[in-house]
Amino acid sequence: MSFSPKIMERVERFFVRRLVLDAIHAGYSVTLDDVEYDSNSGEDDYRLMGERNIRKILRNIFQLGQYYQAVRVEFEHPIEDAFWVVLIIGNGLDVISDYSTNAVSILDGVNKLMEEYA
Repeated sequence: MSFSPKIMERVERFFVRRLVLDAIHAGYSVTLDDVEYDSNSGEDDYRLMGERNIRKILRNIFQLGQYYQAVRVEFEHPIEDAFWVVLIIGNGLDVISDYSTNAVSILDGVNKLMEEYA
């Protein structure tokens, strides 16, 4: 099945929104690196750290997706293990490129949505 680029962008936003919503509802917060790791400073430059505002998270994910091939989203929880997901904005149905193994339960909802569109 082939979608126009505009429809595919909406589908990607739908999938990413579901991922973020499921994580926030499970008690996670989001951290986003603004740039790649800087080996000179030894520190990351964070755009968001410990954020739980869904609109702010989504806006920043898609802004970063305009500048970087891959956007790594880190999810932290006060009790549960942290996990990460790598998103490739513009990759269509395969917007979720990679993820840590402990992300599987949070990805159930978005995986079901992806199956419906495949």
